[in-house]
Amino acid sequence: SFQTWFAPYAVVSYGIQLLPLTPIAEYRDDPEWAAELYPLYKESCEAAGDFCTDNGWSILQAGLLATTGSHEKAINQALQVPEKVFATDGGIGNSLSNTLWFIATRKPV
Repeated sequence: SFQTWFAPYAVVSYGIQLLPLTPIAEYRDDPEWAAELYPLYKESCEAAGDFCTDNGWSILQAGLLATTGSHEKAINQALQVPEKVFATDGGIGNSLSNTLWFIATRKPV
């Protein structure tokens, strides 16, 4: 069963493991691990519907995608997150500029 105190969605259980999107993530998130996790994260985000985007979990999805080496796709995904999400608690502390920086600085795979 995937759920947390915060929400009953699997995406939250996965996403908590990806916080924060900062330089330390390079040591925490191995590209091979990210490639294994990404399809599960994507599926769980889609299953959560609007909750995933409205609550900022899709921001982490873009960061995870960048870690797999898909930088352009990750940038496009981040740019699809509504601006208002970054300005609310749903942004999970990430601004659009931090998210784009994080994506741009992931190592090539």
